[in-house]
Amino acid sequence: MFPSCYSKPATEGGGKRSSTTKLLLGVFVVYALHSAWMLYGFLSTKPCDGGRGELCIVSYLAAKPRLQLSVFTCLQPDDSPLSLAVKLDPFDPDSTFEKQVNVSLPEQTRANGSLYAVVYVHKAGVSPLEDRREVHHSARLTTHVTRPRTRVQDKNLRPESAVSHWRPHLSITMMSEDFSFSKAGLPSDVRRYIRVSQEGGRTIYLPMLLIDELGFRVRDLVEINISTAQLPLTVSYQGISLRKFRFSIHLHDIVYSLRQFGFTEENIDEIKATLMGSDLYLLVLTALTTALQLICEFLALKKDISFWRQKKSIAGMSRKSGVYHR
Repeated sequence: MFPSCYSKPATEGGGKRSSTTKLLLGVFVVYALHSAWMLYGFLSTKPCDGGRGELCIVSYLAAKPRLQLSVFTCLQPDDSPLSLAVKLDPFDPDSTFEKQVNVSLPEQTRANGSLYAVVYVHKAGVSPLEDRREVHHSARLTTHVTRPRTRVQDKNLRPESAVSHWRPHLSITMMSEDFSFSKAGLPSDVRRYIRVSQEGGRTIYLPMLLIDELGFRVRDLVEINISTAQLPLTVSYQGISLRKFRFSIHLHDIVYSLRQFGFTEENIDEIKATLMGSDLYLLVLTALTTALQLICEFLALKKDISFWRQKKSIAGMSRKSGVYHR
């Protein structure tokens, strides 16, 4: 009788829904643009040129110092004697090498204990403990794993204690690119690994080391028993660019987050294999494509919902389609 009275509430409700949809879409677009900006900053870090009084942090490697790479083993990284396993003198930060050595296992390690590797980059001919510009990084050479229980074992038995296993690979990477950072625009992910030192009126940063855990696989572990005197260790090194160094940092953070969420090591190994087998630019392109696809799907769903809400009859539709869309 009074069509305007009945159409007004529907119009207000539709306006509210439209406003909510636009708000959600706007938030998503802002998030996508922010992610794209972060990816752009990640891929293209601006070097410091010293213009307009800009304070720069230059690389210690720019002066081409004579360096030495030393790998030690110990029971505890900060509170036990060091045993030299690998020595490379002179050491070229831009080089790539791989070397296999036999590591003698201490009695404590053979008795279900642990063993660590400590990697030093320091001045050649000088003990790393006496070089104030040395950089080092420690990593576990052993991992404690619980043996899987077989079906014939009684489930009421107490769980077995974890057994020490050997990691046969130690992968070392270092950012060898001669890059100058802006003191005001130092990337947050790099701050965790950078150490600065004053040299005259300049600020320099020491080499940034990283132990690559992405190549580690559970299937490579070797069980250690009391009679194991020595085990082989393959030590590899690769000098990488800043871009690849930052990319590796983010991949390690992803793996750490997966462990915190309760993923098993086998599942993490599959994810690491996927990440390691992909190119950096391909992963970024995939992320951007996925974001655009989500936006398109959201818009299509919005249009589809709006169409069916405005449709007053089901003329021309099959019975099955009507039941499905109801």
